[in-house]
Amino acid sequence: MKDPVVRAVVAAGRSWRQSEPGIAGEGGSSLDKAAGVLLGGLLTALYGWRSVFSVMAPVALAVLVATWLMVNPVTPRGGRLDLPGSVTVTGGLVALTYGLSGQWPFIIAGLILLAVFVLLQRRSPDPLLPARMRIVARANALMAMLGAVWLGLFYYLPLYQQRELGYTPLEAGLTQLPLALMITLASWATPRLHGRAVLPGGLALLAAGLAWLARTPADGTFLVDLLGPSLLIGAGLGVAFVRLTALASACPPRTAAWPAGCSTPPARSAAPSAWPY
Repeated sequence: MKDPVVRAVVAAGRSWRQSEPGIAGEGGSSLDKAAGVLLGGLLTALYGWRSVFSVMAPVALAVLVATWLMVNPVTPRGGRLDLPGSVTVTGGLVALTYGLSGQWPFIIAGLILLAVFVLLQRRSPDPLLPARMRIVARANALMAMLGAVWLGLFYYLPLYQQRELGYTPLEAGLTQLPLALMITLASWATPRLHGRAVLPGGLALLAAGLAWLARTPADGTFLVDLLGPSLLIGAGLGVAFVRLTALASACPPRTAAWPAGCSTPPARSAAPSAWPY
């Protein structure tokens, strides 16, 4: 339920500093992170990795029903749906993502579709990305890089734990609890911190933790080699997520008619919603 929360914050016209506590509450819930770590490992251990995806179907259906019953509909304010832009940007991202698996023609097709999307945005009377949304460009670029770090970490860390250290999926999930809880704590604390050094400091913690983790030996142990960098990475991710999401959602009030474009940075679609094993 992340996007509706941020969407509501932006639609209300709040500043990025006013929205930080809500984003922290959204990103800092210990329940979903701890449950995702433990249940993902448990499902994989009992029924195989495919069960992690299968179990999401009824969950998604439940969220759909709950949204229909509990979320008040929002009346559109001006403009029309940019269908050509929606089709080209969605198709371009899907083709590009699939092409990265080794299907090079899809990479070319994806780049062409994204180029067409850019041209359409310049000519459309109601573009998905109006020119005045450049205010969030830098934050989205940083969020894209953070998403790349996030994806690599949550793919290779459990892979290392299981293939090199011999952990079971459940053990890998248990050993990632400190990381999840540190993300929660840092997300909760970030709105209470002030100054321009908060975001650079969080990114520095993240970089230090990743550099420490990169030196982990093939026969490493949890207490000596994984716990320390996990705590640093969790602290850095928590701070960076809250600050960058707030900055990337700081659209001017007159763009409130495009709440989805303001509140859901494109880069965030690269971030995993579940912790892979």
